[in-house]
Amino acid sequence: MTLGDRIQAVAASAARWRDPEHPARTSAAEATLAAPNRFTEESLAFALNHRAHQATEQALRTWTGDRAAERTVKVGVVCEESGPLAGWEAVLGAFLLGHAVLVAPPGASPALLPAFWSEVQGAADRVRVGTDTSDQEAVIAEGKNEATVAVIGGQEDSEALSGLAEDLLLHEGAAPGTPSVVWAPAGLEPDALLNALAGFRDFFPPHPDTDGTLALPAAFLASAKRSHAAGPGFLVSKGAPEPQGAAHVRWTEYKHLGDVTVWLRSQPHLSFLVAAPDVAERLATDLPVAAPGDVHRPALGQRNPDLIEFLVGL
Repeated sequence: MTLGDRIQAVAASAARWRDPEHPARTSAAEATLAAPNRFTEESLAFALNHRAHQATEQALRTWTGDRAAERTVKVGVVCEESGPLAGWEAVLGAFLLGHAVLVAPPGASPALLPAFWSEVQGAADRVRVGTDTSDQEAVIAEGKNEATVAVIGGQEDSEALSGLAEDLLLHEGAAPGTPSVVWAPAGLEPDALLNALAGFRDFFPPHPDTDGTLALPAAFLASAKRSHAAGPGFLVSKGAPEPQGAAHVRWTEYKHLGDVTVWLRSQPHLSFLVAAPDVAERLATDLPVAAPGDVHRPALGQRNPDLIEFLVGL
């Protein structure tokens, strides 16, 4: 198969998977919901729709740049996070460039990738599922947990706050790239964000276990008389910029954006920043920036811009 053939095969499968009632998709989603995770029917549909609509022929050609690998090798893809489509881009890129792929899906999402690739023409002998990557010539550890924080300026409109709510709570706040801290101007009350979080839950109800998990930290905050607020499937507490558990948002105040800039520079583990363009510009940070609402909607290659170049040069 040529690169063009592989692109057409992936795009054709993705077109089928855009249908929520597509049998392979529904079966894989049911199996995923039964796995040890906190995905919900709504959050899985979000992830699948995003990737399926993204994988058009034009988008795939733009991403690969119509390039082929200098030589084809066996590539192992080890998924080091628990997102529902962990490993998606690494497997996609390796297959498109002609490599043979062995993917080890995470236990939290064992069914989606195998089901999708079983329908891609020509992928049967090129994309396999397994855990032993010892005979692979290259191994990609895709999806390491991305440490992220959000910074708001206090002038965000309802659309931006709704987007931030999605960033904070989709997949119960445990997906890679989910902001662990929200920096906010001193004196700004989180009421508008609380309303946005509650509004998000109207469309993405929490997993049945989420409220139970949040009950203990909420009780601790209450006994310590620390400022906090809870809603369906979320908890917000004020305090130092220390990451809390999933769906527990830490609200940290700043007096000057320059103080946040200094703090950001002291955090080498951060992968990117969530902020509106005007706030990001004033922060003068070198970190990649995602606008509120874009955390879980990355463009192809956005989080790993060197992936195609790496796969071409293997």
